[in-house]
Amino acid sequence: MSDKWLIKEGKTWVQDGIITEEQYKQILSKYPDGHSKQGIGLIPVFASILIGLGILSFIASNWDGISPLYRLVLLIAVLSVFYTAGHVRLKKGNPVLGRAFIALGIASFGAGLILLGQTFHFVSYDARTFIIWSVPALLYLYLFRGKLLFFISFAILTGGQLYALSEFSSYSYVILILFAIGLGWFVSASKDKLLTWFFSAGLVLHLVLYALTLEDNWLWLIVILIGLYAAAEGLNQNLASPLRFFTTGAAFITSLLLYFFLTNTASSLDYPDPLWFGIIYILLFAAVISLIMKKGTFSSFLKTGLLFFPWFYFTFLIGEFTAGIIYLISAFLFSGLLLTEGYQKEERSQINWGIILFLIVTFIAYINLAWSFMPKSLFFLIGGILLFALYFFLQKKKRDVLEEGGDSHEKK
Repeated sequence: MSDKWLIKEGKTWVQDGIITEEQYKQILSKYPDGHSKQGIGLIPVFASILIGLGILSFIASNWDGISPLYRLVLLIAVLSVFYTAGHVRLKKGNPVLGRAFIALGIASFGAGLILLGQTFHFVSYDARTFIIWSVPALLYLYLFRGKLLFFISFAILTGGQLYALSEFSSYSYVILILFAIGLGWFVSASKDKLLTWFFSAGLVLHLVLYALTLEDNWLWLIVILIGLYAAAEGLNQNLASPLRFFTTGAAFITSLLLYFFLTNTASSLDYPDPLWFGIIYILLFAAVISLIMKKGTFSSFLKTGLLFFPWFYFTFLIGEFTAGIIYLISAFLFSGLLLTEGYQKEERSQINWGIILFLIVTFIAYINLAWSFMPKSLFFLIGGILLFALYFFLQKKKRDVLEEGGDSHEKK
């Protein structure tokens, strides 16, 4: 509830005689100016971060002129100061500043690991530095909670996975487990919507990165995604909803990639062993069906299930080009059904997503089919006109549906 709304409406209630002036003040006292307090409360956080960055930058710039022993002593001193300051502020009842100092201590610990590794020539060809770095981050997250500690743990684990993959072509299962269990436990307990969405996006990203390490067998990603979708159906709604969202998004992108690869003769795909792929896929798909039947949400899965079907195994019957077109049709059907359902329910966000996805599919189909044989000027001209026409048509349809619906909230 907005503070400004309460103040404005409260005065009206007093004028109308609904409540007395005294009652109006009592109501306001129960709802302090939270937004202002939050904004002011962030100032010491940013201040501590800037100070910490200043100290670490100073140390790093003068690193070569410091002997190894003093480097070690200096890093321990910096760590001690930050951690001690964090614990003191937490004990004095200032959790925002306390967590900020703890976060600086965690950041200093990671910087210290890297700098000491360079000093004593410790060589690592995987993500173990980030695994060690994440231990105090997760430990403090468990002890003191807080969004800042969640985000720093998220950044260390995700950054570590990306770094190991890009620099050493190495995927860390340990990081995946720490991310799934360490952060998954926290978001399940906190039930914070923002953190739940971040965690779900991160988990899907980690699993997609794992599929990419399989190289020629990256199509196992479809099994991974259907497995994650099945797992989401067994979780509480707070976590299930964002997990389904990002899993479906990854399946949608995969369908478009398969459409592109299969309809281009220059592209060639190696398919996973159909026996093991089929057995695991059927078991997971059956698990999804069983769970959604129990929930009574089977109809909503009809449009989503199109994206998870392994049409590429039918290429020996229908050819790669036809299989690719089926992936394109699946993506069109998904976005079209999403849009239709949004119109029926008069849900603005679902209509917007449907429009965006429908335009993306149309644009990609147009590029893939028309790029090679049309003059480039005509290609861009027609493409732009086509997208504009579709956009204005879908927007008009959305306005008509929402206005006819009479839902005052949706019309805002």
